[in-house]
Amino acid sequence: MIEMTLDVVCKNIESALEKQDYGEAEKWLWPALDQFYDHPQLLFYSSHIYVRQERYVSAYLASLRSYELAPNGYAAANLGAICRRLNKLDEAVKWLTVATEYDSDNKHAWNNFAAAFVNEGDPWRGIEAGTRALSLDPNFQKARWNRGLLKLEAGDFETGWDDYRAGLASGERMMRSYGKTETSPPFLLDSRSALTHFRETHGRKPRLVIWGEQGIGDEIMFSTIIPDLSEDAEIIFECHPRLINLHKASFSKYVAEFYPTRKESGVIEWAKHTAPIDFKAPMGDLGRFYRRDRQSFKAACETYGPLFKPETELAATFDEGLTELAKMAGRENPVRIGFAYTGGIVKTMRWYRSVDPMLLAPILMHPDVMPISLQYEDEGPSLDAFKQRFGQPYYSFPSVTQAHDYMNTCALVNSLDCVITVCTSVAHLAAAMGKTTYVLVPQRCAWRYGSNDQENWYWYDFDNVHLLRAKDETGWAPVLEKLKGYLTRDWGIDFESDAARVAERSGAGPLEGAIRFSSGDATGGTVRAFPIPRAIGGVGTGDTAPVRENAGVGK
Repeated sequence: MIEMTLDVVCKNIESALEKQDYGEAEKWLWPALDQFYDHPQLLFYSSHIYVRQERYVSAYLASLRSYELAPNGYAAANLGAICRRLNKLDEAVKWLTVATEYDSDNKHAWNNFAAAFVNEGDPWRGIEAGTRALSLDPNFQKARWNRGLLKLEAGDFETGWDDYRAGLASGERMMRSYGKTETSPPFLLDSRSALTHFRETHGRKPRLVIWGEQGIGDEIMFSTIIPDLSEDAEIIFECHPRLINLHKASFSKYVAEFYPTRKESGVIEWAKHTAPIDFKAPMGDLGRFYRRDRQSFKAACETYGPLFKPETELAATFDEGLTELAKMAGRENPVRIGFAYTGGIVKTMRWYRSVDPMLLAPILMHPDVMPISLQYEDEGPSLDAFKQRFGQPYYSFPSVTQAHDYMNTCALVNSLDCVITVCTSVAHLAAAMGKTTYVLVPQRCAWRYGSNDQENWYWYDFDNVHLLRAKDETGWAPVLEKLKGYLTRDWGIDFESDAARVAERSGAGPLEGAIRFSSGDATGGTVRAFPIPRAIGGVGTGDTAPVRENAGVGK
């Protein structure tokens, strides 16, 4: 048996955490904590591990006990950051204030202060805290990253994008390697002028590989910059595997090569066989080069228009299927409304980004509406609740909306009249397609949606894309009333009619039975068929039409 002092154990844990070697840290931490369960430093370290594991309640309890045993600014700063994760902003601010009172030069406390205000609807207070952290350490990349998010939320694109790039150094954003070594081409693109200089020097456009970042919605959003980029570079696009077919259908005239491998780690095989690549850039950096002010977003929308489109044959199939379903239900030209009511996960503020589907019932159950779910996850409980309360559910096609290939969702959205959605991937898709889109935006929203009162979405600055914002903590009721006004204006839906009021009270309507169809593998791989049922309530009955399968890699 090897024995060592707690000081040595703590130094080993500290060293492992600094290297982000969490397995090594746990190897030292847990045996020591089993023996010294009330040791404040060990409890402090354990809270870091719990945060890494997204076990925030455990992190809070460990950090609180650490502070109780040994009050200090670092433990208070840690508590503030954890409270932010638990959606306890007031308590987070309290603890972070305590931390700065212990030590006004604690850069970590000021950085956590800045992070607490990201996506909270008040970016300016966070910007001030981030600037304070950077005044203490100009190389503090996490603080620069947080300040970048806050500046983008505030609409400061000129300097916000520059700070946003710090996410590569802080580990918040993903770096990719395509060369033999990190010091050989392709080089990380640092400026748009580097592309111009290369072209003037070599007499050709440089070959530039871009890779998608974060979720599907962000990749769609940043893809809208591709047409501008294509003027300066020959583009190789390493994209999300679910988006490969959609990108090919939408950007083939702008992109030379497509590869659906951005989720893969390790050696990137295709990079060994393609022509030499001169530069590389994560898609989040494209805003830094091409979207330095609000006008640049508007100009791109005016120049290129909606960029995303489905495959024609698949879109026609879905349109015919919905037409037949409406006829079977005795509906003549109903307004086809797609809707999504949940977005994100706990870490990405799911509680802000979701709406109780029952709040949408007066719209979805209106006799002039054909409600079609665009949910990407299982919604059996919601379907059952609608069935029980209203005597009818809405239309749900999980074999489409949960399909690995997002082209299927694109084709379904194309067949709709409009989309009502919370802040989630399908909001980006519908808006980028130019579909009439009503986005329900919480008061505390991500930087992508801005923080002002404007209804136009600068990424998709089209007249038929609306951001309907919750103004305060009173809930969604005022937003949904405003939404009804838009639906009346745009689609002639009368929410004051007797039939509408009866439907709202009792749920009486023309449909009977559950309309919920699923076939094939809805979690990944290939979905085989999109059912067009011959009888309401049938599962997988009637004719089928092909759902788009995944394409291969390459050009």
